[in-house]
Amino acid sequence: MSPEQRLRFHQEHSEPLMKGLHEWMEAQLAEHKTEPNSGLGKAISYLLNHWTKLTLFLRQAGAPIDNNIVERALKKAILNRKNALFYKTLNGAGVGDLFMSLIHTCELNGTNPFDYLTELLRHTAELKQRPSEWMPWNYRDTRRGSPHPPPRKMMILPGRNGSTEATWECQARMAGRQASESAKSHIVFGPGDGIGRNISG
Repeated sequence: MSPEQRLRFHQEHSEPLMKGLHEWMEAQLAEHKTEPNSGLGKAISYLLNHWTKLTLFLRQAGAPIDNNIVERALKKAILNRKNALFYKTLNGAGVGDLFMSLIHTCELNGTNPFDYLTELLRHTAELKQRPSEWMPWNYRDTRRGSPHPPPRKMMILPGRNGSTEATWECQARMAGRQASESAKSHIVFGPGDGIGRNISG
């Protein structure tokens, strides 16, 4: 289905179910059928507080119905943060952050991280002269001496403080859904905070 067809499908089939769920949850709390401080009560309160964002797929064409792809991406930064406990120096920690960024950016752009890092070591002189031509999305074309396409929209860089909108945009692009040709956005995750944010440019 196209995003528009999927939206119409969800509005027809999913919206009545979501409306029923919303009414049931409100009744649980309003009629004191569930204790607010219980496990179920806290889960219902959490769901109601995030209802607008949860039901975006009923209003926005192309919006995903879950956040699993972004959650998996965040684990990269979380794992690196855990490994950082064993770095002996600040320089070692910086190198670890750099490699996390490079390796995850390679994965997002369909590049083998080991092959990419090996090529960087083989072409250190060229890399120092023209670093922008040795990115995971264009290094093969540079190595062959052919013109390379414009940069991909998927990157992993140190960053802080994200937004829900940016997180959804990250997920939509990582899921392979069509993005506007005019959108020049990057996916950014900070190794220390595990937060996704969006950079336009």
